[in-house]
Amino acid sequence: MSPAFDRNLGIFLTTIGIIAFMYYTFWLIFLPFIDKDMFIQNFFPHYEYAFIAPMYITLLLLIIGSTFIALVFIKSKGQTNPVVPPTTGEFLWYLDNIVKESKDEFKKELKKIRKNKMLQNQDSSKIPIKNNDF
Repeated sequence: MSPAFDRNLGIFLTTIGIIAFMYYTFWLIFLPFIDKDMFIQNFFPHYEYAFIAPMYITLLLLIIGSTFIALVFIKSKGQTNPVVPPTTGEFLWYLDNIVKESKDEFKKELKKIRKNKMLQNQDSSKIPIKNNDF
């Protein structure tokens, strides 16, 4: 589809939406204050339909949307791999590796900080570097 077609379609749908909104708003808010024998009353259905029609339209849209979602789930049921939660052992192994990586990174950063302090103080005996700081 061309951009011009998309633009024209957007303008058309926006115009239809604005007209429908104005019609419904006038029907719901202003029409009850107009006398029943006025000619403008002929352009609108009975007042009770102002509530019944949107209810049925909303219900219809919910049914269509739910059906679409259900069909997509049914169609894609055999195509996807189910997510299997890790076993307790796998989970603990994963956590252990995260902790080890974090400790190693922390040790490296600590060594850098101490090295910088030693260079600033020029006295390495005051800040010893140990392997087992944890």
